[in-house]
Amino acid sequence: MARHVFVTARPEPIPRWLEAFPDAQLLQDQGPDETDFSRLADASLVWLHVTGDAPAVSAWVGAVHAAAPHLPIVVL
Repeated sequence: MARHVFVTARPEPIPRWLEAFPDAQLLQDQGPDETDFSRLADASLVWLHVTGDAPAVSAWVGAVHAAAPHLPIVVL
């Protein structure tokens, strides 16, 4: 069974996320250097909700990939 994790700065997930993936977990974005990525250990897919410019997005993708190199990452 796929286990989806949404990483976002939003305090609540976007409702459509939970409609599509009701068992998904939400990981609160505290910034690439402060977010606790240990919850990605059991994930099968990461949905990374980012805002900002290209360097910020690149830093986020790099941080998630470094924490969980085996996971596919979808950038929203």
